[in-house]
Amino acid sequence: MYTLLSVPKDVQIFFPMAALLGALLGLGMLAQRSELVVMQASGYTRMQIASSVMKTAIPLVLLTMAIGEWVAPQGEQMARNYRAQMLLGGSLLSTTNAIWAKDGHDFVYIDHVNSETEIAGIMIYHFNGERRLLSVRNAAAAKYDAEHKVWRLSQVDESNLSDPKQITGSQTVSGEWQTNLTPDKLGVVALDPDSLSISGLYGYIKYLKTSGQDSRRYQLNMWSKIFAPVSVAVMMLMALSFIFGPLRSVRWA
Repeated sequence: MYTLLSVPKDVQIFFPMAALLGALLGLGMLAQRSELVVMQASGYTRMQIASSVMKTAIPLVLLTMAIGEWVAPQGEQMARNYRAQMLLGGSLLSTTNAIWAKDGHDFVYIDHVNSETEIAGIMIYHFNGERRLLSVRNAAAAKYDAEHKVWRLSQVDESNLSDPKQITGSQTVSGEWQTNLTPDKLGVVALDPDSLSISGLYGYIKYLKTSGQDSRRYQLNMWSKIFAPVSVAVMMLMALSFIFGPLRSVRWA
């Protein structure tokens, strides 16, 4: 199931190469039967033939864009959730750019996973055995301390709800969070930048800029995804250059 859900991402990666091979085979068969020569003898210029090829490329470009923006990210997210279900029993669930986790009596929301050891936008909801909410802890960011096996929280706000008649709050610059939710477990469901859609990357870049973090890596990834569908058309044009160029005299088996 995991492999099946990951197929759309692989399709998106190999689509330009498939377009090149398909165009080579199709145009090669026309060249073998001398149909391209007949077309040029009938008044068709190479530019007109290339234009016809591009008309075929447009639907493929749109299909690649749709796979990259909707199908592949959703499939990758579902695949990671399925793997988490198999490995961790459903205690972790990823949504777009965010993670929900269950840790004992706590439910944890993580807004962003910045790296293997850094997370941001953490909300920790602490319940008792009777599923009554006792406290809510909010931290702007956290960094994992591998030596002491704890998360170091920063800018911590905590609300104590244990007394239903009085809610108390506290604010601290830093704090500790001892949990079974280690970076390796987060890595099971956290999406890589390559797996995010263009809109998802754009939102994440805005978040990084707002928080004063380096977003160049994700900007490069976003522009790569924007221009990736165009590579389908480029590959098909490359096939034309092969047919009209050195390969025009080759006999196709």
